Amino acid sequence: MPQKSIWRAVLIVALSLALTTPAKANNLDNAARNIVIGIVAVTAAIAVVITMVPFMFLFASMIRLQNRSRFPSESESESESFTSSPSWISLTSFPSKILGLIGFLSSAFATFLSLIPPPEEPHKLLYLLKILGSAAALIALGFLIFHLGQHRNRHVGAGL
Repeated sequence: MPQKSIWRAVLIVALSLALTTPAKANNLDNAARNIVIGIVAVTAAIAVVITMVPFMFLFASMIRLQNRSRFPSESESESESFTSSPSWISLTSFPSKILGLIGFLSSAFATFLSLIPPPEEPHKLLYLLKILGSAAALIALGFLIFHLGQHRNRHVGAGL
């Protein structure tokens, strides 16, 4: 007899789930869909920020290096080589600075746009913190790996 009561309980649970599942499943599907959309939005924004930061450095260095017309010779000190030469005479310097500025501004604008949360995002501050925190952590990880490599190369070079 206990076996009949177990099967009765299973049948009652199955029927109650079958009758109430469509409404609950629809809510679960919407919740799961919103979670996936949120994860994709944050991941895409992090990818944009991580991609655009090196481009901003690249374009900023392009603007800055236009003031250097040549490599320093052996007789010049390092401080003399970084002084600006009359590069305004060169016809390639001004267009290169303009292109560098356009590239920097477009990269900065893309980074800014990726930081704006989508309208359906319920926690806008959390969205921003996730993106900025993840980007900062990945950039810090890059700097850490770079400095560990420099430290290792100094010790390997000293041992030779």
